[in-house]
Amino acid sequence: MTRNENTRKAYDQKDIEMSIAAHNADKMKLTEEATEVHAGGSNELVKPLIFGGLDGIITTFAIVAAVNGAGMSTDTIILMGVANLVADAISMGLGDYISSKAEADAVQKEYDREKWELENYPEGEYKEVIEIYETKHGVSNADATQLVGIFKRYPKLFLDTMFVEELEMMPPEGTEDLWKEALVTFLDFVVFGSV
Repeated sequence: MTRNENTRKAYDQKDIEMSIAAHNADKMKLTEEATEVHAGGSNELVKPLIFGGLDGIITTFAIVAAVNGAGMSTDTIILMGVANLVADAISMGLGDYISSKAEADAVQKEYDREKWELENYPEGEYKEVIEIYETKHGVSNADATQLVGIFKRYPKLFLDTMFVEELEMMPPEGTEDLWKEALVTFLDFVVFGSV
């Protein structure tokens, strides 16, 4: 088992000793295996899975029920159901991709702006984060200054931390997997809507 699997198992069983052992195993080299993954991988597909499936069931049922209620022929009911299924599945899949891409682009733009500010006026960014630690977290000025003094030695870490603290956004992760979410939405709409 990987460290991540062990820590999840410990949490599921509420086993503190197992959690401690998992975190302390093999002096934890910073590798993919030793880095805990939260809300990633297959978890990212839960939302489109549920959203596509639920929408597929509801909208297809509504169309079929309405056409049936209007007393139309079985052929017309099937044709309307299939037409709705295909059109809405495409719409849902495309909508998922386009909206996720737009959101990712907006986050990336903000990240690039913060990076530019840090590169061009680092003292201002350091001061901002000190103020955030003081006002948002109740950290003393001396401790906040010390924390920023440590973080600023690691520009990427500082930038990511500042992004979360100042803008309350997670640093961008890229857009490579957005098509997977869109495909899951599309396929789930078709599968559940066919039921």
